[in-house]
Amino acid sequence: MLHFLEWAGAVLGVIGSYLLAENRAFSRYAWPIWIGSNACLIAYFASIHSWGVLAMQAIYLLSSVRGLYRSFPGLRSRLRRQAPPRSAADESLTSRRRLTE
Repeated sequence: MLHFLEWAGAVLGVIGSYLLAENRAFSRYAWPIWIGSNACLIAYFASIHSWGVLAMQAIYLLSSVRGLYRSFPGLRSRLRRQAPPRSAADESLTSRRRLTE
């Protein structure tokens, strides 16, 4: 299983890099592929207790999630629609913060 996680993470990482390097419409699909790569490598590094490289992969995972969010506008609009409406108290607090900044 460890060899599978290691190689799956490596291969997915290379595929994601190639997709992004192409700089075409399909290049945005590098982000979900990189998320898969990051997940495999995080599991692999956790199992061999390589905490420094695991921390680096965790940061890469956050970067990949951010890239996914920015590359798919439809995903952004769906997430915004699902957010609960803000209350009047929240709005009042936000406007007061803006005034004091």
